[in-house]
Amino acid sequence: MIQELSSSTKKCHVIEISVNNVHSNQDIISLYKDACDAETDAIKANKKEILYWCLYIKVFKSIYKDFMINNKVGEKKVKGQVYDFIIEGFPNTKHKTLCR
Repeated sequence: MIQELSSSTKKCHVIEISVNNVHSNQDIISLYKDACDAETDAIKANKKEILYWCLYIKVFKSIYKDFMINNKVGEKKVKGQVYDFIIEGFPNTKHKTLCR
């Protein structure tokens, strides 16, 4: 399991997990507590991620609808322009990623 977690190919903020980080004299109760704490942190992180994606979608829709009305252009063209704007701030991001 540790190998699977540490060999993840996802490009995210990853905390390095290693068997060496666990002290050999650490007892089962503290390991259980650490696992529970990690689970709680993961749940909070997932909720935070969902919140940010919802806010992103809300702002994205607002931007492209306003731009469509003000500049009288189609939805597809406006989305492409918004994607271009985002890519300026995050050059390693691709249009395909934003479309997903």
